[in-house]
Amino acid sequence: AYEIYTGEEIPLPEEAPFSDTQDPIAGKAYAAGLTQGYEDGTFRPTQPVRRAELVKMVCGFFTVTGGSHAFPDVPASYWAAREIAFAAAQGWISGGTDGTFQPGRNVTRAEAVKILNRAMDRQAGERDIAAPFTDVRVDHWAYHEILEASVTHDYEKHSQGETWL
Repeated sequence: AYEIYTGEEIPLPEEAPFSDTQDPIAGKAYAAGLTQGYEDGTFRPTQPVRRAELVKMVCGFFTVTGGSHAFPDVPASYWAAREIAFAAAQGWISGGTDGTFQPGRNVTRAEAVKILNRAMDRQAGERDIAAPFTDVRVDHWAYHEILEASVTHDYEKHSQGETWL
C-alpha cells in the first residue's frame, strides 16, 4: 500500500540548495525531499535524467513500503534500490528482456510517460484518436501511453482499465 503526496504548499528553502542553479522549482523539489542533488552540491539541470533518478523522484510522492523485486544490476546497497524495488512491486517499472533495470541509463520521454502513468494509476489502452504529435507513430511501443498522458479526457475506471467518455 502507498499514500500519495497531498499537495501541501512547500516553502522555498532559506538558501539556494544547489551551487549550479537558483531555480526555485529545484529548491522546492529539494525542500520536499524529491531530490537531493549530487554529493558535490550540484543539481545538474541540463544533464539527462537517469532511470533510477526518475524512480527515486516519483517515489518521493508516496510512502515507500516493501518491495523485494530484485534486478541483477541493482544490488541491495544501491542508493535507490529500495525505491526501485517498490516501483517494481507496484508495477510501475519492469526490466528489459535480459531482466536488468539499467538504473544508470538515461530515461527516454516515452519511458518516463509510462512510469508516470503507472504511478498515477492512469490506464493506457487502445484509443481511436490521433496522437497530437507528428513524430509518434501508432506502432510506437508507447503510443497509447503518450495518448493517455497528453490528451485531455474524461473517463470511467473499471476492473479492465478505463473507458474514455
